[in-house]
Amino acid sequence: MKNLLVILILLSFQSLLAKEKNANLNLERILDSSKTKTILYVFSGSDWCSNCIRFKKKVLMDTLFISKISENKIQIEIIDFPQRTKQSSETIEYNRRISEKFGFDGTFPSFVIYSSFHKQYKSFYYQNESVPLFCDLILNQLKLLHE
Repeated sequence: MKNLLVILILLSFQSLLAKEKNANLNLERILDSSKTKTILYVFSGSDWCSNCIRFKKKVLMDTLFISKISENKIQIEIIDFPQRTKQSSETIEYNRRISEKFGFDGTFPSFVIYSSFHKQYKSFYYQNESVPLFCDLILNQLKLLHE
């Protein structure tokens, strides 16, 4: 009888350890998912595109925009296609790959919001919106990715 009791206790303990291990695995998955990125790709012609230059001055450097991007943990990456500024061959190749990956159509400035967690993206354009409206546009696009 003692042996049966010992076996039952060991099985219960083993079951408890398995549940705890699964809980730890789930916690690890949650922690890993918190490391996922949301990236706003900005396709720009920094030294020749007047709308890109206007966007940079009006939106990219605005404190409201910066705070909204920061609050929502969005990383910004500029994919630049200058005409007068020299770029390294690595940068040119990287920009080409990103452009192909997201189907960039050559309209400047263009934007892609990408969620590495969902492996999805949404493309949109800047049409001289105010900073608050453009922030809303980004957050709405992000919301659509999460649906």
